[in-house]
Amino acid sequence: MINKIIAEYLRTNKRLVVPHFGAFIRKENSEAIVFVPFLKKDDGVLQQLLVSEYGMDSADAQAVIDEYIAEIKGSIAARGAYVIEGVGRLMTDSNGICYLELGAAP
Repeated sequence: MINKIIAEYLRTNKRLVVPHFGAFIRKENSEAIVFVPFLKKDDGVLQQLLVSEYGMDSADAQAVIDEYIAEIKGSIAARGAYVIEGVGRLMTDSNGICYLELGAAP
């Protein structure tokens, strides 16, 4: 659900923050996307997208975001990566910092 929102939103917008986790940013004049783990402040955009796309209330949308973050962290811990189709593969470096590897296949 959120993977689809991220991929679709970044086609026409520059940035999408996953609150308390990090932000996906589309580079200027490019299709390339980077992940910035230090940009975590909730701007409300992702929550509002869940509310408008899926008819959730704000509390349910926040719960979905929290579950999504737990899913990413669990996948990285168990398999070394988390794939977001159409965006890339989230992984962690030797310091435990999350980064995005582009062009990941499902």
